[in-house]
Amino acid sequence: MILSLLLVSVVVGLFITIIYFAITSERKRKKKKQETLLSLGFHPVRELDSGLLDTLKLLYQKRDHQKLELKEFYTRKTGDYDIFLYEVWDNSGNDTDLQDAWGLAIQSPYLDLPRFTLVPRIDMPGKFASLANRFIEHLVSKQAHKIVFDQYVPFSKRYMVVGENESAIRQFFSDRVLDRLSETEYWQVDADHHLFTYSQFEFKRGKQPGNLEQLNQRLENIKNLFQLFSQG
Repeated sequence: MILSLLLVSVVVGLFITIIYFAITSERKRKKKKQETLLSLGFHPVRELDSGLLDTLKLLYQKRDHQKLELKEFYTRKTGDYDIFLYEVWDNSGNDTDLQDAWGLAIQSPYLDLPRFTLVPRIDMPGKFASLANRFIEHLVSKQAHKIVFDQYVPFSKRYMVVGENESAIRQFFSDRVLDRLSETEYWQVDADHHLFTYSQFEFKRGKQPGNLEQLNQRLENIKNLFQLFSQG
């Protein structure tokens, strides 16, 4: 009896210790993140416009029954645009997964974008990359119409575009836009009217997700995208 009570006490004690360290670690992560973002000119968003939040969720939604949560919003305003930074969580499965520690979006009156998704291809030789690209293409084509730019080989090797209004999308993806995007890799963009989101797949080993170097590079990339998209 005493042994059983002792075992129960040990198990309960371990459980409490794990919970304590998890909460402490999360608090430290959030504090460090806030200090980093404040130093970059970002400020916490106390109450995000519900219309903007709904639009962002729709842009990120890639499959039926996907349960996404966007939280920890920060913003930095400039004369040309508002940039939003947030975390993207997926609650679809049994566990809650952090999809993106540095989710980014820009909203600006200087943007007038057709609804489209820029989807990265795996630009590598081999059967694995080919199969992965076919799977990605099958997945995104179920959500919207695939627009092909076969005459632009460098772009088509690295990206595919999906959307409904093909004529508007083709008009937007001018030679200049296609050429510039051909110089990038593994970017994902979802756009609609005055708003677009940006994220990037990371394949480099040993690179910790959510670090400051990654954030600085993403901020530079999304600013360059705004310049590209706002010039038409």
